[in-house]
Amino acid sequence: MVEANLNAENLLKANEIKKDSGIFDFNIKKLIFWPPTILLIVLLIIGIVNRDLFMSGADACLKFTIEYFGWMYLSFIFIFVTFAIILPFTAAGSIRLGGPDAEPVLSIWNWWAIALCAGIGTGIAFWGVAEPLYHYYGPPTISGAQPLTPESALAAMKISFLHWSFHPYSIYAVIGLPIAYAAHNMKQPLRVSSALYPIMGDRANGPIGDIVNGFCIFATVGCVVTSMGFGTMQLAGGLEYLLGIPKSNVIYAIIIVLMTAAYTLSSYTGLQKGIRFLSSQNAKIFIGLALFIFLAGPTKYFLNLGVESFGGFLNDFVSISLWTDTFKTGGGWNGSWTIFYWAWWLSLAPILGVFLAKISYGRTIREFILVNVLAPALFGLFWFVTFGGGAIHLERMGAGLMEVVNQKGVEFSLYALLEKYPLASISVPLTFITICISFITLADSATSAVSEICTKKMDGIEPPSSLKIFWGIIMGCMTLLFLMIAGTTGTKALQVTSIVAGLPIVLLEMFALVSFVYALSKRKSDSKI
Repeated sequence: MVEANLNAENLLKANEIKKDSGIFDFNIKKLIFWPPTILLIVLLIIGIVNRDLFMSGADACLKFTIEYFGWMYLSFIFIFVTFAIILPFTAAGSIRLGGPDAEPVLSIWNWWAIALCAGIGTGIAFWGVAEPLYHYYGPPTISGAQPLTPESALAAMKISFLHWSFHPYSIYAVIGLPIAYAAHNMKQPLRVSSALYPIMGDRANGPIGDIVNGFCIFATVGCVVTSMGFGTMQLAGGLEYLLGIPKSNVIYAIIIVLMTAAYTLSSYTGLQKGIRFLSSQNAKIFIGLALFIFLAGPTKYFLNLGVESFGGFLNDFVSISLWTDTFKTGGGWNGSWTIFYWAWWLSLAPILGVFLAKISYGRTIREFILVNVLAPALFGLFWFVTFGGGAIHLERMGAGLMEVVNQKGVEFSLYALLEKYPLASISVPLTFITICISFITLADSATSAVSEICTKKMDGIEPPSSLKIFWGIIMGCMTLLFLMIAGTTGTKALQVTSIVAGLPIVLLEMFALVSFVYALSKRKSDSKI
């Protein structure tokens, strides 16, 4: 737990203490640690022994979730976005997490960089070119557009904006804020279950809370497996593009082993030395790449496309956010795209919420929303205007980018676009490095937060390195398993993990939101709660 009087200097000092401690030098919360651990190991064994049984069971869960609960994903997340938009303009926006005298542990830049890279860093690199192309060639029926037309191009941008801007970061913020408020202002442990403390009281710290935290760990591994899987595929594509090494299960295994070692080392060094440095450098590269495409490409086109497509996005915001495809005119489009994304973000949200809560100490609720929702969402819009809009522009000129996607896979799309621009010999290797760092940043934040949740109160000390190594290995093994299972099905096996794991999390997040609103309604002053 981060104590209310912990300042930046104390945190730095605490992180250096006992970082070499063994896993059993801390008291592990057994009901949190063992259930997800055993379940994940069992799934690993089933997947290795009987691949067909594993996939048939996963497919059945996937179809059931989409068929019966798609409406819940869409409606609840629309509520989350609405709440995140309204909250900064209320009196609650001025509440400081940690109390009036709390001092921030990170600069605004480092805070934003971590939020961006740990949130959707690997995702925008993987889908930034390919998704707009997919929608350009096959627009959803709600758009009313025909494929390969200016209308479908604008529809592609609007849908990409929906998936990669305000919605994902609102999902993170709506669970992160209740955790932060409970931990920093109500003196509760830095765990997901603490978000329910205002309505559950001390029961949130008992067996029920342990079960909640344990399931969130399981869901997080599912989400991280999805993100790491996409990242591994793109890194393998980069090796094939740069060095001519064809992608294979052996290459996947080598990449995962190297990345697991890298993010475990980063996590071992702690918040201030590892993830802060990596995310800062990665954010700079992200910004540099986007600016390079913007300036080296058709800049006037980007400006016009950005304004027009954002206007369309605002105009259709409610309808596209709540489109359930009741009459199935879209042929399952929602399940493959919007519901998949919402479940993906939801699976990561509780654990990332813990991490964001930890680094938000000393900031106001208004700052929390601005830095964790508005700022990264605006960057997401800019990224998709340049890379997605640039891909559509090249495709309309006959560049054949979609042919690359269809023949080689989504993981080659970003490299194929950069090849059409000047200085590809520099931008492609730089992009490869960026994906590596995004991979490390995501897994680093996840292993750190999961490890912290598994242990009892530690007074700001980093969790034991052996525990981080354990979770890093588990995530790496699950990623390799799913990539091997995917085979010719591409990303489907990766999508299954997020959609199924995200269902209970959307209910948990709604309860957390209700709990947070209740706490704010009962609040008298910063000195009380």
